[in-house]
Amino acid sequence: MAKIKKLLKKHGYVVRIRPDHNLGEIGGLGQNRVRFLILARHEAQLTKRDLLPC
Repeated sequence: MAKIKKLLKKHGYVVRIRPDHNLGEIGGLGQNRVRFLILARHEAQLTKRDLLPC
């Protein structure tokens, strides 16, 4: 994960990693599986609307 994050940042991406992403809980789905969520956005193309709080 550290290598992926470092590579993305090197190429100009803002990276957010969440180890507790669970769509079953968020969307009320039948299965609850915890997943890693890697959100990478190219910083040069971001607008203020795209920024999410960590």
